[in-house]
Amino acid sequence: MCIMSNGWEGRRETRQYGNGWISFDLPVLTNITITQALTAIRDSSIQDQCLDFGKVHLGPSGNPPRYLTALDHKTQIPLSPQLQEFYSFARWWRNSILLMEVIDPDAYFEHLTNPNLHLGEVLANEFSHPYVLVDEDECAIDPARCVLFSLDTLDRYPYNRVYLVFGDKEEPEVWGFREEHFHSPNLLAYLVNGVPHDGIL
Repeated sequence: MCIMSNGWEGRRETRQYGNGWISFDLPVLTNITITQALTAIRDSSIQDQCLDFGKVHLGPSGNPPRYLTALDHKTQIPLSPQLQEFYSFARWWRNSILLMEVIDPDAYFEHLTNPNLHLGEVLANEFSHPYVLVDEDECAIDPARCVLFSLDTLDRYPYNRVYLVFGDKEEPEVWGFREEHFHSPNLLAYLVNGVPHDGIL
């Protein structure tokens, strides 16, 4: 368990998952909002301490997309309340050590055809063991339920990547690989539990 300097409590544990282990974020217990978490990330001094990343940039606020395009390239998924708040804060992020490269949902197909990114190859691999979008029985998740959220780079083949996985709950889960595989119950838990803030370096 990690206690953050701003009083937020992040809780993460490792559990057995299929034939291996995976990191699980636990639900957030405090009354934090998406906007508060994003403001802390945007203003964090951690960014200034990592000169390789440079200045963080984020896209326009108050203009969320109407929907997200799933990884089957055709299903349009409406925004949940947390995603509405997230994309209202900023449609995209660049050079963020904390959020990585959050893509503008409307630019998904542009990134998909970028020859330097090899995104089509990345996505094709994610649905087979031992990659990200595989359930506990090592079966592929339905691509129509999955949305690309962020990558560690938009210039070459990415190493770290994060997805939204929609199910029968109001908010999608967050599944990804950032040095290790992880699952979060929703976006807020990912921001508070999975993304380091000032004070836990």
